[in-house]
Amino acid sequence: MKAHSLAVVVITIVFGILLVFVAVKTPMTFDEPLHIASGYAKLVFQDFRMNTEQPILSHYGMGIAASFARPTMNLTHESWTKKDLILFSQRFFFSDNKNPEELLFLGRLPSILFSLALLMTTYFFASLIAGQTAGVIAVILLAFEPSILAHGSLATTDMPFTALFMLTLFLCIRYVNNPSRKNLVIFTLSFACWQLTKYSAIVLTPLFLVILISAPLWQKKITYKKTSKHLLFLFLTTWLIICSAYLFVGIGTPIGIAMEQDPYLDEQYHPKILFAS
Repeated sequence: MKAHSLAVVVITIVFGILLVFVAVKTPMTFDEPLHIASGYAKLVFQDFRMNTEQPILSHYGMGIAASFARPTMNLTHESWTKKDLILFSQRFFFSDNKNPEELLFLGRLPSILFSLALLMTTYFFASLIAGQTAGVIAVILLAFEPSILAHGSLATTDMPFTALFMLTLFLCIRYVNNPSRKNLVIFTLSFACWQLTKYSAIVLTPLFLVILISAPLWQKKITYKKTSKHLLFLFLTTWLIICSAYLFVGIGTPIGIAMEQDPYLDEQYHPKILFAS
């Protein structure tokens, strides 16, 4: 047991060092200033107009990290009023502030933390399924996987999404094995946070529905009546958390009207445009 724990600690430290090294050496990618600038704006001004393509959890993390550099943000420029995200982020990094390297590195720190969380979740998940030795092997494979090393320290929404998906799946299985109120609440909180990392999370939601609905077939502790109540709690709590994260802004506004109010969405994804093409 001690050998397994020591191996995981050593691998985690090496993995963290590699991620920091990559964060320092990798040049700025196209998406990163967009995420960091919009995240800081959402955090400080509670205005969600910038980068409406992604939910806010990852952006909040980047905004909190970037705030340690005490940056300034000019909201009088037309890029803010016109919701020109590219120009807005460029001005934030290279005009409003003169420390783009520091802002970039700080903005990458949340992704590093989520990558480390993914590593630990993988260990506990694999250990739950196949034992601690399998957990150590899974951690080794993850820590030295080239794609994880390349993207695990970039200021994007990929690692928060991946880490919280793995955590939510792990907590879902743990809840099915032991359907207590505590496990249900923890699983629900993780599920709601996962939904706030990427809009594409909704695509994988049916996976959890299948697991929860079919759980009574092999788990005698769960009945269909209990499952239905827990599903209702899951979706109502998730809806409340998501609405609270956005301060209930726009709740009840029809999608068509909301899209027309957003120049980017209206120009790119409005049904009239899509059907016309």
